[in-house]
Amino acid sequence: MSNEHTISRSTSVAIPNAPPLPAPLPAARPLQRARDAAYRFIGYPPQPPSTNGEARAWISGRHAILGATENATASHKTGLEINTIAVNESGTHALLGGKEIFKTVKIENGHCVEEQNLRTAIRSTPNQASGKPRQSYSIDIADVAWAKGSSGNYVAAATSSGKIVLYDIGHAGIQAAQLHEHFRQVHKVTFNPHSGNLLLSGSQDGTVRLWDIRDARDTANTLHSKRKYSGQSDGVRDVKWSPTDGMDFAFGTDSGWVQRWDIRNLKSAKVKIAAHALSCNIIDWHPDGSHLASGSSDKTIRVWDVSGSRKGKASWEVKTPYPVMNARWRPACESSMPADNGAKQCTQIVTGYDREHPVLHLWDLRRPALPFREMIPYASAPTDLTWHSTDLLWTVGREGVFFQSDIQHAPKTMDNRNLQSFTVSPTGELLAFVQRRQQRRSPKRHHPHDNEDGTVPSTLRNSLGITRANTGASSKYDAVETTTPIISRGWQDDSLDHSFLSMRPASSRSNSGTKTPSGGHNTPILGLGQILHNRKSFSPQQVAIRGMLPYHIDPAVFRFLASNYTHFSHLAATADQNTLYKVLEGLERVHDVAERAGLYKLAQSWKIIRFVAMSRIEARSPCTPAMPNPVGATTLGGNAVSRGMHRGDVGDTSSKILPGRSMSPQCHIEHKPVQSQKDGDPPPDDTESPFDLPKLLKELLQYHCAKGDAQTATHLLLHLVPLLPATNPLSDDDAERNISIYTDALSEAGCLERDIPDIIEKHLGHLVLKGFHPFQVESILCTYHEQLLRHRLFVEACALRKICYPAFPSVYEDFMVDNHLMLSCSKCGKPMESDATKDKCASCKTKMEPCQYCWESASPFGMGLLMTVCLKCSHSMHSGCSEEWFEKEGGNGCATEGCLCNCVEKG
Repeated sequence: MSNEHTISRSTSVAIPNAPPLPAPLPAARPLQRARDAAYRFIGYPPQPPSTNGEARAWISGRHAILGATENATASHKTGLEINTIAVNESGTHALLGGKEIFKTVKIENGHCVEEQNLRTAIRSTPNQASGKPRQSYSIDIADVAWAKGSSGNYVAAATSSGKIVLYDIGHAGIQAAQLHEHFRQVHKVTFNPHSGNLLLSGSQDGTVRLWDIRDARDTANTLHSKRKYSGQSDGVRDVKWSPTDGMDFAFGTDSGWVQRWDIRNLKSAKVKIAAHALSCNIIDWHPDGSHLASGSSDKTIRVWDVSGSRKGKASWEVKTPYPVMNARWRPACESSMPADNGAKQCTQIVTGYDREHPVLHLWDLRRPALPFREMIPYASAPTDLTWHSTDLLWTVGREGVFFQSDIQHAPKTMDNRNLQSFTVSPTGELLAFVQRRQQRRSPKRHHPHDNEDGTVPSTLRNSLGITRANTGASSKYDAVETTTPIISRGWQDDSLDHSFLSMRPASSRSNSGTKTPSGGHNTPILGLGQILHNRKSFSPQQVAIRGMLPYHIDPAVFRFLASNYTHFSHLAATADQNTLYKVLEGLERVHDVAERAGLYKLAQSWKIIRFVAMSRIEARSPCTPAMPNPVGATTLGGNAVSRGMHRGDVGDTSSKILPGRSMSPQCHIEHKPVQSQKDGDPPPDDTESPFDLPKLLKELLQYHCAKGDAQTATHLLLHLVPLLPATNPLSDDDAERNISIYTDALSEAGCLERDIPDIIEKHLGHLVLKGFHPFQVESILCTYHEQLLRHRLFVEACALRKICYPAFPSVYEDFMVDNHLMLSCSKCGKPMESDATKDKCASCKTKMEPCQYCWESASPFGMGLLMTVCLKCSHSMHSGCSEEWFEKEGGNGCATEGCLCNCVEKG
């Protein structure tokens, strides 16, 4: 009975006055037809639709013959690029426009059929409406609009040349009028939803013009605008009429401004908002008439209260992943809250992005951090989109396809996201969330084909897609997992989605709302603030975990160790006189630093390592204490190993550092032979001893890397690699693979091809000979570098990058570009622009102090405007003047008169 009633109500809707007329619907009930005729003659408004969704199909969101489970997705191929789309007032036809296309498409019962090719009719008509010969020109349509009400026969086409052409599609081949007062491209045209004869146009020339198309009947060919609205110097990207006030409109500009105007006031806007830092590409009114959404190239959607209560501050913001080029509020649907008494609500907005990102996102302001649904109708981003109804979204694109998407069947973003997540802070704190995904169940319903005992027949079970039964459920149809055909779908699925979106009822049962414009139904629209501010969202049922990671060093301890450990200038290949002294001194220092920090176990490890290093040095020949490990003193299978690579031969893998391969004498790593060992004699180093240095180092690296302690692992490498013997080289395959990859990496990092062999030989060759994979060493150094940056130890991170240059590009390559040298303000400490040394700080407006030595803008001793600042007294000098004062003149302190700071004091 309900289906019959719905169909009969849908037949009472007036057919749009847009030729060619759509096919008439089945006859309505006699009483209803008589009532509608009386309304037309007497002037009473038509009977409003009921609040239970029994409205005409294009308003309720679905076709009358389509159930809640049937997918209404449809498409129509044109083969030509489509720039824009418009829908007629009754929702039966779409108007498509582009450079080579201008046609209407009829959409009925999920089928799309080309109705009228306006472009062909225009080209085949030799004369204009005035009888004059038609001018031959190409129309590059940027936007189209379809008039409303009694003017529904007219369509407007905006062009890139600034001309707007008005057509009466009852006489499709003849243009009704030309609107040619814009001198640059017209981006948008829109008809007033209250008075369908009023047209607004927004152009790149920075103006918005108002036109009355009723004058087209009285003019020969040219129509003049009624009013012009300016006040901005940049182009108007989008213009929209207010849905509740027939006198108000809004537009967005290239500079990111959003303005609300009254058509009766030509002097100034009612509301001006600096909405975005970049271009405001799209605006759209919320159905309540008080809020306006703006989308920008700065990857944001902002919602503004333009009623005047919140000026200049966005009420809500959605951060999108890409620049926003299109955005439309989803038409309001009936609220499911009993306290709303059938009022409608709107909280969702669809967004389209730039050309490289074809995805469409449907956002809900109740959960603005994650898109609600997502669709990809084309290979590139849609050029235009509009809502046909609550459930149906119309899009067009460069592929020449008109596409009708059924939102209820679009995938939900939450269904493709993991409900378990965790993160670790730089301080070692762990935060994790776990949530169980609820299973969708079919609605409780009685089926006429049930067996007498209440069970589901096997034939019906197979046809419905039932996969398994759960005898513990309350209903036999609720107790099975089913496929889509028996899952109830409707707009309630968006409003009461307990896995993602859900709202608590309003605290008050009072229902205040804003009515829709004249010509629509009288169902109130709930204000956006009433929905989002006065109601609380249900909290998801999640399990949260918070705690500290084991073996994690306290941030203060990490900073203390990083600042006080011994610093090296490079990862040495061998321990010469200077390196050996620094290694032994460094091992003693790191022991003392770890002990001062209270890390007694770590300090004991450093003490043992120093003991092993001293034992190894003492075991060497006393004649050469500075060279405890002669370079390349190794034998492999009784044969001396000579390694090297041809200088300049970067691409040939045969010239890499490989064992047992004689290389060019111009570039090689030389290995000195050691005294041969007799059969049965033990090797020089007792490999079974726990104090064997190579074995000890590998065990310690494995232990500290497993703990995530890259700090200790890095200093182990810096201290002990110079002391290791080259007695355990990598295999031929591993060495070739490592060197080949590093050759490509260094080339991509910008190193000259002639320098790459020397870099590999000097910085990586000793690691290969000592049995270390350079990738492992680089990963340790890179991890430690990231930890230093997280703890804001920029000086230590810079020192580590110096060690890694040029052998390990992953550590320093991100810091080789976009570096700027700027002077810090002596008052606020923020960086100043290079040309601001003679002016004021842009942050605190403090005037920059002049050079305390020469008192001139540029140094007379060289280095121009480059200045240095003492970190103790904040007095500044030119670098050339600083060198002149401290080195040549022997200045003992700051050059500023009366300052007692010893700027270059050591220690």
